[in-house]
Amino acid sequence: MMKSKFYIVLMLLTTFWSAAFAITFTTTQVNGSSEKSIAVESGVQQQLSFDFLHQNTSDVRLVISDGSSVTYVDESNLADGYHSYVFVPGSTTVVVKFVRVDNDNTSRTFEVNNLTVGTIEEGAETSNSMIGKKEYEVVDHQGNVRVVMNDALINGKSEIVSSIDYLPFGMVARKYKKGVNTYSFGMQGQLTTDEMHGEGNWVDFKYRSADPRLGRFFAIDPLYKKYPWYTPYQFSGNKVIHAVELEGLEEHVLTETHDAAGKVTGQTLTFDEKAKPLGEGKIYVISVNSKGVSSLPAEKEVSTITYKGSYLTPTPAPKSILGTVNYYNFRKDDFNVRHGLLKDASMAPEYYMNFGGKYAKRFTSELRPKLSAAGQKWVDKARLNLQVAMETKLASVTKKDDIEKNNKAFEEFAFGTHADAYISAGLKTLTYADLVNVMTTPDLAEWKKANTWSQAIQVTPTVLKKIDNDCGEDGGIAEWLRDVIPKWMQSGYD
Repeated sequence: MMKSKFYIVLMLLTTFWSAAFAITFTTTQVNGSSEKSIAVESGVQQQLSFDFLHQNTSDVRLVISDGSSVTYVDESNLADGYHSYVFVPGSTTVVVKFVRVDNDNTSRTFEVNNLTVGTIEEGAETSNSMIGKKEYEVVDHQGNVRVVMNDALINGKSEIVSSIDYLPFGMVARKYKKGVNTYSFGMQGQLTTDEMHGEGNWVDFKYRSADPRLGRFFAIDPLYKKYPWYTPYQFSGNKVIHAVELEGLEEHVLTETHDAAGKVTGQTLTFDEKAKPLGEGKIYVISVNSKGVSSLPAEKEVSTITYKGSYLTPTPAPKSILGTVNYYNFRKDDFNVRHGLLKDASMAPEYYMNFGGKYAKRFTSELRPKLSAAGQKWVDKARLNLQVAMETKLASVTKKDDIEKNNKAFEEFAFGTHADAYISAGLKTLTYADLVNVMTTPDLAEWKKANTWSQAIQVTPTVLKKIDNDCGEDGGIAEWLRDVIPKWMQSGYD
């Protein structure tokens, strides 16, 4: 790290750099400049910062370059105050140049103080912020994230991490991304499953999936009775320029009790599976007066409700949802409602939709039809076992130990339930062909995760014994692998 002070006086004829980098610069030319070569680490993010103060100059320009053809920063009209720039040099030396842009030959003076140049590791904590880690989203009128940028200034400008443009029904028109894309959400913030249908060609909404190339869903609208004039397979009422897909099915009810003066004395959150579906972000509110008389349910935005408590336990999943593909949507929605009431901006566990919801749908709609009768029963029972284990854990959650707000801990817990759920559902009853289909349904990328291998190791004795029993002396494990590997290849696993 190197600190120095520039003091620049524009007068006439001579130039020199002192050991302390105090500068006296003399010129009779417009666009006269003062520059300094500084040693840096090539290919590594650098940060240059300084305090700037005009004296009698009207315009000063900063240029950071490699001294020849590559310019990293080019900033005109420097304002008084603190300046900071992040850039990645392509050589071990950069040239920092301050250029006078006054259109006369008059003597001009300005100051550059507290100049600092040094290496910034991505993610390093600097000035109470994580350089390159904090991201900002630009969202359009439909809630689509169109541009993502971070807080690092690259060559004097905010770095664009990704950008995307959509056609009306959600098909990707064009996009840009820096490096490997780990963002799994697309049109209207919904989960995309690129692995099976191609990038951007399949969007998983809460209760059904859509193909943006066709502009249609592949299941009927759960709210179809409210909109008899629409086909139940339509997307967003075919109003795709200004409207968004209404999904509802959030029947949370907040019951408030009041004393004689009308003051709220208690609040209870429940879920009514028989209530009329509401739009996302809304719940019912029922008021009970001091005499025990209840009002009719009123629809309210969660953001407008004042909740008096400091914690809300997870709402138990109703019987109509437990064991279905909709369970993980319910869990995510319940988290959002509870934390919305608490004015807590925490995000729901990624497991709910990035794994639980994703594979509940895939195993049910894509894998299940390929299995034997015993295999289909196994899918249904395993799905229920996983969700029952999750409900049991969530029933014991407290404010002090809120596992839903710890992504890593929640994922470890959830994956830890998989092996028991699979085995107790009757894994050993699956046929050789069923096992091949089951093993090739998850993304190959899942096998790069420690949690996946942990559950695999736990079920291995059961699986291997079954394979040997089915294959006998005619191939055993070798024959099974010979079938599994080509199937991975045919499904796009490489």
